Amino acid sequence: MHEIIISAIITSITSIITATITSLLTLKLSNKKNDDKLNSLSDKRLFKSRQLSDFYIPFYRLYVQNVFPESDVTKMLPETATTFLKLFEKHVDLMEHGSQELVKPFQIAYYGWKKYDYDHTLSFDFGKSFLLLTDQLFEEYSQLCTELELPLPAKANYLYKESNDDQ
Repeated sequence: MHEIIISAIITSITSIITATITSLLTLKLSNKKNDDKLNSLSDKRLFKSRQLSDFYIPFYRLYVQNVFPESDVTKMLPETATTFLKLFEKHVDLMEHGSQELVKPFQIAYYGWKKYDYDHTLSFDFGKSFLLLTDQLFEEYSQLCTELELPLPAKANYLYKESNDDQ
């Protein structure tokens, strides 16, 4: 009779130990999953902060100093256009997908203008590609600011006029 009671006690203790170990493992794995999720969210937030500090804020400062609030893009100084190009090329990895796709057309327009019209005002193609790219950058910059709960940047109202001479 004692053997049956001892067997039942051992079975009960084994069940309790198994349940406890299973619960602890589940809790541990759940916490690890949550930690990984938090680390992933933290990594994303750090990357977004890096995007802002290393690219979007320098872009915005350059833009405000040289284009904002209502300048005709075709009157941009050649040196300023070159500075924008260098900034875009250096930090293309920090741009969102939409603006990354617009860098190549901007480069083509820039080098086309530089090759043929360097001493003249910027070409219509350059101005158009610049405005497309900067519009996209402002959209992305605003989105990042919203996600990081930061103030939104002011945006210029462009005065880019399409002239018949440039078309």
